[in-house]
Parts: sequence; structure tokens; C-alpha cells
Amino acid sequence: ANFYWESLCEVSLELKNQCGELWEDIIAVTCTTIRGSYICVDKDGESLRDLILWLDKRETVDMEPIKMTTKLLFNLIGMGEAVELQRKVSACNWIKTYEPEIWDKTYKYLLLSGYLNYKLTGKFIDSCANMIGHIPFD
Repeated sequence: ANFYWESLCEVSLELKNQCGELWEDIIAVTCTTIRGSYICVDKDGESLRDLILWLDKRETVDMEPIKMTTKLLFNLIGMGEAVELQRKVSACNWIKTYEPEIWDKTYKYLLLSGYLNYKLTGKFIDSCANMIGHIPFD
């Protein structure tokens, strides 16, 4: 994730140097990224591991099963298979299963846009437009 932050800083400085006085006219910026790229950070907002990109195809095969009653409810509404597939391909489940020491230290599980917003503002915030329905968020 630091690669993306450092790249953003580098290009921003290049842009500032190229546009001269126009830089003073900027009143706001927005942040958008390729969605579905995840980062674990600690309480200080520091990255705990490399980013997992949207095109990563790793799967979790040894995860904790969901409760039988929950599984039954998902099956009743015809979503049992979809839920199991999503659980298998979710990066957070992969980290929790195969890198538990990282998951235990994770304070926030962010999309790349949330990480960049944190670096820009010092707050763990993001836009609903950047969110995807693969993970819960508030």
C-alpha cells in the first residue's frame, strides 16, 4: 500500500511543479481507486502486509465453518452456494486463516481508497462510491 501512497505523492509533486500558479486554484481533491484491493493496518494506520489486489485469485479452503443455523437460513433463501463461494474468495478470510498473526494485529481492514484517504486526512474514512458489497462497512 505504501507504493501507492508514495506514487500518489510523487505524481502530485510533479503536477504541482508543472502547473505553476494554477496549483493555488485547487480547492478540493477526490480519491478513487481500483476497487477490491485490500489492506490491513494497525492502530497507527501502518500497513501490516502487502496489499491484496482485486485480481488475486487465492482461495481459502480451511476456514472455520459457519453456524449450522446460519447455513440453513442462507440455503432457505437460495444463497447458500453464493455465500460459501464468497467466503472462499474473500481476502479477509484468507488472511485470517493463513496469516492469523497479521489478522490479530489488524485494527482496520481497508480498501485501497480508504487507506489513501487515511494518509491524506488522518481519518479512517471513505466514500460509499468506493465501497463494494464484498465486505461490511459502516
